[in-house]
Amino acid sequence: MTDTASASAQLSGQQRLLAHCRSQLLANLEAFARSIGFIEQKTIAAFVDEAARCHDELLGLHDRRGFEQAHGLTASRISLVHEHDLEFTLELTALARRLRDYCRIELSRLHGRYMMLLGQRDAAEEQTPVGPETVCRALRALADAAGFDPAQRLQFLERCGEPLARTLRTTYRELGATLDAAGLRPHRASAPAPRAEDCAPEPTPADPPSHTADNDARIATLIQPAQALAERAERREHALIEATAVIERLLCADTPHVIGQFLTHWWLPLLARLYYNHGGEHPQWRICCELAERLAQSVHPPSEPQARTRWADALPTLNRKLAQGLAALGLAAEAQRAALAPCITAQQAALAGTLLPPGQAPTPAPATLSAPLGANGLRIFNHNRYAVGAPPAHPAAAATRGDWLAIDLPDGSAMRGCIGWTGATGHVVVLADPAAPRVLIATRRALAEAAAAGRCRLG
Repeated sequence: MTDTASASAQLSGQQRLLAHCRSQLLANLEAFARSIGFIEQKTIAAFVDEAARCHDELLGLHDRRGFEQAHGLTASRISLVHEHDLEFTLELTALARRLRDYCRIELSRLHGRYMMLLGQRDAAEEQTPVGPETVCRALRALADAAGFDPAQRLQFLERCGEPLARTLRTTYRELGATLDAAGLRPHRASAPAPRAEDCAPEPTPADPPSHTADNDARIATLIQPAQALAERAERREHALIEATAVIERLLCADTPHVIGQFLTHWWLPLLARLYYNHGGEHPQWRICCELAERLAQSVHPPSEPQARTRWADALPTLNRKLAQGLAALGLAAEAQRAALAPCITAQQAALAGTLLPPGQAPTPAPATLSAPLGANGLRIFNHNRYAVGAPPAHPAAAATRGDWLAIDLPDGSAMRGCIGWTGATGHVVVLADPAAPRVLIATRRALAEAAAAGRCRLG
């Protein structure tokens, strides 16, 4: 065979693989759309066609030069911002991030194989043609074709998060196996370390006797009405974890206690609210993160005289902006002054050269149990205030779907339930006890805290 013929055969093989992967993605997305209730072929076609267009754009229209031109087509550009629908765009971006996190192991491996197939080395994972960014752009087309109003569009994203995450994880495993069978096997060392929930074994016939087919059906029936609330709880928990990470980076041994208290008691809820409503790319989120950092530094004046003067001159503006943030939380002017007063006193002491007492780590708030919120005694077990962002690992906290947990709850009651739902980010699970019947939405941080105290265990 001549070199030309060999190259032609190689190109043909590449095109067949790419076409197969494209077709598999589109087929799985069509099945997903039907599984969540879409039946109009025109609506489904708008979804699948947009996914195909975005796939081909990222692929560079099957052309190396085109692929390189698409090199800058990142998640922010794929979101196709519509100024009149900013909230939906932010939610789409957040969903893409959650899907990427949920499928991170499968995606990392698949991206490496795709880059081998395309002869690329330096493309970002967001440029994988079958990635979550492609799918989320298609979700916009699906919402448009369905004629959803703004509220319905947001409800649609909440509803489709978990089934879409499952669909994509399955799709990425299938595509990875296809490319692996074709001999595209990049070195696996670059793949991220698996988390406990990623590595949890699939349910087997050796599951506990109580995990029967009848119980599965009862558990699914109990959990279904709680799913929408669970998805919102997961968004809140994810926002709280992101806000906690910002605050924890600022807390150190020389952070005065009053500064740490202000950040964890007042500023943390503001950051969590901003992240929940707008995501981590919103300008207001970045501004408030910067204000938190400036507050932490405001008790450490520079030694150089001119810099010290500029530092002192900037304090009133900083404190005024902090007060505006407290106002956004609903605090009246008097409450704002009371919340800021200890911080201002610490700033004045630092300016006067007074040695501030050593920092004291803020006391985490324990997880709480909500009042009943719906049928079957539905309650939420979570943190509403500052808690450790990454508690010690425990098998009970890493339990996954099909596992049974026994929990001693804060109100003195006990529950033994089976996990029948896990969120796309893995932060929240829903347990059901078909015998009671009872349903509990729980964050993994709350479960970890209970497990560390001997109040939560497998079985």
